[in-house]
Amino acid sequence: VSDLIHLGESMTAFARLSKCRNLQPIRSLPELIGTLYVTEGATLGGRVVKKALAERLNLSDSILNFYTGYGPETDQMWAAFKEYASDLVPKEEIPIAVRTARRRFKELTNWLKVPH
Repeated sequence: VSDLIHLGESMTAFARLSKCRNLQPIRSLPELIGTLYVTEGATLGGRVVKKALAERLNLSDSILNFYTGYGPETDQMWAAFKEYASDLVPKEEIPIAVRTARRRFKELTNWLKVPH
């Protein structure tokens, strides 16, 4: 929200933003881990997006906080998530986590494709 406000948007405009409502419910631990894989993994990609946006739009690095993830701890947090996930999900349930992650990517991609 702070990034949008800094760029001149209002809280009213933020409230009007489309919400992603097409996500299937999480029904098991492997589905939760698959979902977290997508959201935690986004912290890694956020650094790439942040750099590209800053360069293309000539924005200060301090504006794009949303894409900062965990800041300097992002790699450490990703490694911790992977260890946590592998400890929690039994080997035979890994395919459920993978299917859920793929489904989440599709759901989010479809949401972002719709004109809002």
